[in-house]
Amino acid sequence: MKKNIVKISLVASLAFFSGCGSTNDLNSVNSGGIELLKNEDQNGYLVLNSEYNKLDRANPQNSIVIDARSDDWVGINPLASSNGDEIKVSSDENNVYILFENKAGVQRHSVFMLNTDNNSKTGYQSNKWSSSGFDYLIGTNGNIYKMTTNSSQFSIRYVGSSVEYKRDNDTIELKIKKSDLSIDKEFGIVEQTYNDDWNVIGTLPLAGDIARYLEGNNPNPNPNPNPNEDKTAPVITLNGNATITLNKGEAYVEQGAVAVDDVDGDVNVVISGRVDTNRVGRYTITYRATDSAGNRATKQRVVNVVDNAPNPNDSIYIVNSNNPVEPNVVIHDPTPRGAHYEYIYDNQLKGYTLRLHSHWIENSHHILGYDAHERYVWNEYPEYQNKLNISWDAKFSGDYIIYVVVDFRTKDGQLIHKDLVYTPTPNGYENYTGNFMHIYLPHSNDGKWHHYHRNLLADVRRFYPGATMHYIENQRSPEVNGLAVRGSGYITNIVLSK
Repeated sequence: MKKNIVKISLVASLAFFSGCGSTNDLNSVNSGGIELLKNEDQNGYLVLNSEYNKLDRANPQNSIVIDARSDDWVGINPLASSNGDEIKVSSDENNVYILFENKAGVQRHSVFMLNTDNNSKTGYQSNKWSSSGFDYLIGTNGNIYKMTTNSSQFSIRYVGSSVEYKRDNDTIELKIKKSDLSIDKEFGIVEQTYNDDWNVIGTLPLAGDIARYLEGNNPNPNPNPNPNEDKTAPVITLNGNATITLNKGEAYVEQGAVAVDDVDGDVNVVISGRVDTNRVGRYTITYRATDSAGNRATKQRVVNVVDNAPNPNDSIYIVNSNNPVEPNVVIHDPTPRGAHYEYIYDNQLKGYTLRLHSHWIENSHHILGYDAHERYVWNEYPEYQNKLNISWDAKFSGDYIIYVVVDFRTKDGQLIHKDLVYTPTPNGYENYTGNFMHIYLPHSNDGKWHHYHRNLLADVRRFYPGATMHYIENQRSPEVNGLAVRGSGYITNIVLSK
């Protein structure tokens, strides 16, 4: 079988590392090598603490758990560190464990390159570090790539994703089978850190020799000889909201945080991260506090910078892809059992979305929004009134129905309560036609993201010419009442507007 080998610059290939399942997912580009990855901010990134980190062998059953937490790494010195950023390594008979902590917060991606045969003349030869000879690369999300070069020309091949990988906003923890990377008791390692634009914001070590790990023999890497030792971390409380939304160009004002420890009392809080309000995106400010016993606490604030956030008098988000807060959803028609939903970050969309799971179109998800309105009564709330346009982004691969519940008056004044029904089938579905106003959305279940905008009054008038929809105080009002979805798929950016 012919092997697919790609020769690409690391800068151009990094965007693929998070999701590639085969080399067919990688595109060939001009080769330039890793030396294109220049560190733009060399603020004190250090070289090694020592040539070898001669540490005790790990016992993962009793100590190291892959959970993106560092509290089970106490007693293990870093291979390389700078200003709070550090790499730690430990191992047992079958596995290698790597912990990387980065003060830059969520605005980063990290890759690791390893010299596993301890031969600087094989593998990728980088002039950034002496004795490089990198044999493997671990990409974001733990994908493994084999270096297919013995020169300075960067070349890799995807070989698998068996790494146990866990990441939170400032910590990455990995568990790698030694057999997958041909590791014995010694290897070299470096790390490169990137922001969301894939610009280098740090390397460990910065230069000189690569960091080297040599396995030790003590089976307990986390000794605790003092049973009365303080193990309780400080408690951090944010000043202000944990999630803030700003318009592009609007100033961000840091409100700070306070930390209190059960032994030390008030503890200093170190704040890291930045918000660029000139660029739309999701930013995280990280707050850290450490007590005198070394117990560390971390808390974060999310700042969403959006492009002209809508005035609530003109429009209202039911679901907003820029908002990490999960909207309220109620599952109706729960039989057959098993219907559920998730609120996830979608890399293709580059935002948050509801992922709905349903038995065909037999279960219904009622999407209520960020206010806990428990019934189809949107028109009872001022922010929903007199908004007759609705838009949404969706991705479906099978049958689905989107209901928009409306009250309207016919041209002779009769008040009617019905559902506008949007489906990918020309004639609707059996049992979902009679009292529904069916709107056909062609090609809307092709597995791709689509954006839809509907003028609800215009859609109603297709069935009831001359109908009106306008809020009348103290009456059962002609208005939009709610939205529900049957079927499995993704939906987000649901907006009601004037």
